[in-house]
Amino acid sequence: MKINNKCALVTGATGGLGTALCRMLAKDCKKLILLARNRDKIGHLEKKLKSLNAHVRIESHILDLSDGKAVKKTIEVIKTSNKRIDVLINNAGIGTHGSLLSSNTEDVEKLMDLNLHTPLLLSLGLKELLYSADESYLVNIGTVAEQIAMPVMGAYSVSKSGLYMLSRVLAIEGRKKNLKILHVTLGPMNNKNFDNNLLAKGELKKNTVFKTDTDKVAEKIILGIRRNRRHLTIPFYFSVVICLDRLFGRTLDQFKLRMLK
Repeated sequence: MKINNKCALVTGATGGLGTALCRMLAKDCKKLILLARNRDKIGHLEKKLKSLNAHVRIESHILDLSDGKAVKKTIEVIKTSNKRIDVLINNAGIGTHGSLLSSNTEDVEKLMDLNLHTPLLLSLGLKELLYSADESYLVNIGTVAEQIAMPVMGAYSVSKSGLYMLSRVLAIEGRKKNLKILHVTLGPMNNKNFDNNLLAKGELKKNTVFKTDTDKVAEKIILGIRRNRRHLTIPFYFSVVICLDRLFGRTLDQFKLRMLK
């Protein structure tokens, strides 16, 4: 799919990956719709995007994406100001470290709302704008933890596994409406924004060996859209890790517990 002169919407636009995606989309897109919660950061991002392409139109919405009522109101505003959306990227997300059964109920609810409920609301609420495009793409940003159970990221794994299934269902149903789906299964990234926004922080060991640069991840996602990909695993070798976990789950579970204490 060509993204030249298209309209793209990005949630979590001021985060590490969100900002990288916006920078790359701004070079070719006709319009960008930015959703984020920090007014100062989104103002700074608007200036940066304009410096990359003075002709790109920018529509920004400030809201807490974990607030369902605010999301629904924003959807209605977007529908009145736009005739179509060519690319919708559900990027906003949050994580938590700690045992699932010992998690704070409010934290889990907020995590589920942001990681799963909001992408669902946006996908359903903006479907007519996506259908109005000759060809449209819906991109969901997932994680390796959606397919590999992690003992200190239980709530995060559960929310993202739901997002993964949402992508698979929409990939089938969207064919009738020329709507394509790209699900991105991400390994660890060098993303300070995600680390800083953890709802609860446990004793997860710091490891930078397997972390991928955020800009490289964004490049691969944009390339995936251009090449009409349905699924990306970044970095690619995590596909092997996922397969091994399915084959030797019990053995690897013991290893996870030792490594992630």
